[in-house]
Amino acid sequence: MTALEDLTPEPFRGLESELETIIVDNPSLLGKPLLIIGRQVNTSTNGRLDLLAMDALGTVYVIELKTGPAGDTAVAQVYDYLNWAKVQTREELINTARLYGGLKDLDAAFRAFFGKALPDKVNASQVGVVIAASFEPRALRNLAAMRKAFGDVGGRRHEQLNTQFRLAPASENEDGPFSHWVPLPHSDEQRQAWTAPVGRPFGRTPIYETVRRYWMQESGAFPGPFLPFRLAEFRYAAFCQREGIEPISNSGQLGRQLAFLVARTPGWTAESLDLTPFRPGLAPFEAEHPGLHFHDDHRKVRGYTRSGSQ
Repeated sequence: MTALEDLTPEPFRGLESELETIIVDNPSLLGKPLLIIGRQVNTSTNGRLDLLAMDALGTVYVIELKTGPAGDTAVAQVYDYLNWAKVQTREELINTARLYGGLKDLDAAFRAFFGKALPDKVNASQVGVVIAASFEPRALRNLAAMRKAFGDVGGRRHEQLNTQFRLAPASENEDGPFSHWVPLPHSDEQRQAWTAPVGRPFGRTPIYETVRRYWMQESGAFPGPFLPFRLAEFRYAAFCQREGIEPISNSGQLGRQLAFLVARTPGWTAESLDLTPFRPGLAPFEAEHPGLHFHDDHRKVRGYTRSGSQ
């Protein structure tokens, strides 16, 4: 039988949210054990960071993902994220892990993962990683230049071979390291949601690709147990702005499409709930999205609940 190393892989063919899930499930692809402490982390003025991680020494990793080629923009994003990460305090990282990593107690999670307590002094150094299908020559030169400001910045290419996935050196001219191969995730039940017919009627409403892409990201990245539809609407608009695409302007149409996708996503349910128990966890989102307010006189709201949420 032909060994995987004797065949020619191609770049990973999935979506960015699927690539994110692979790295979250297999952080050792980056060469060492890493605890993922945040997904889609809002860095305020610097944008939304794909993944934030920490190693056993408390070193902070910022990880930017691209399903296609990486150019100057991806490198500039990592530079911004590293500057943001550099000034984060221990307490701020604990709060980030709670809001964006689903980790109520970072110290307990760190102890369970690494077998020791979270160091009193964390974030003494930072590591930046760009994972992409390929790297433009100028992007490679800029990554090399960034190493003078941040000691450990690099790129990795994602590769797929049949049902296997690995990370390779950023450039064909580099000598290793190649990561180990890991199997691509496979869930027929979950993929049902991602294969809804695009542009074909669900009732009288088509399922738009932009909505599907948004929900794929949201269903894996949302940190709380309850996502009110009103918040989902604001986060969808923010997603479209980041992607440079036109959002759906009709609230009812968006709601019907999300209801279809939620019904086909394992662990998620659409229902109306009393908002009161969830209000403390929603406060940061009110601060993040101007114009979003949950009033006490509208306690029962429709939205989406996730079972097994931290």
